[in-house]
Amino acid sequence: MIAMLRARVRSVEVVFEDAKGRVRRADVARSRAVVAVIEAELGLARTPLDPFVARAVEAMRRDPAKRWTLASLARASGLSRAPLARRFRRALGTSPRRWLVDLRLLRAAEHLVTTDDGLAEVAALVGYASEFAFAKAFKRRYGLAPGLFRRRAHGAGAFVASLRAAA
Repeated sequence: MIAMLRARVRSVEVVFEDAKGRVRRADVARSRAVVAVIEAELGLARTPLDPFVARAVEAMRRDPAKRWTLASLARASGLSRAPLARRFRRALGTSPRRWLVDLRLLRAAEHLVTTDDGLAEVAALVGYASEFAFAKAFKRRYGLAPGLFRRRAHGAGAFVASLRAAA
């Protein structure tokens, strides 16, 4: 059996340019939520080796707001539901549903720090039916309300976006 080790990000120094062209530095270690987003990005960025799981992952990445079910993911991957669920858990260590929730919340976090869109807009963009459901899921995952997360993560948006571009 292969033991999976998970790297923990404890502190990240973000270097960015402000609106006036001055170089700024920010230490995001103080924000547990920002560090959680960076860790999630590092985990969600990898593509699984299993081709069936990779097809399901790519489908969710292309359209995270879609109302994905295990059956629709199975159709997208070319497997039936049970084998896809087993392979997904083996390849990524989580269920397809949990992976999709993490992807949606990561995209929402990125959107919160890189735009000024309202919470209702962000919620709809990532597949939540209501702003309340989105805010509740976001707070459960990152420990902060979306608005507070946006304020604390100010300046880290460029870093999260660069992680995404590297994926």
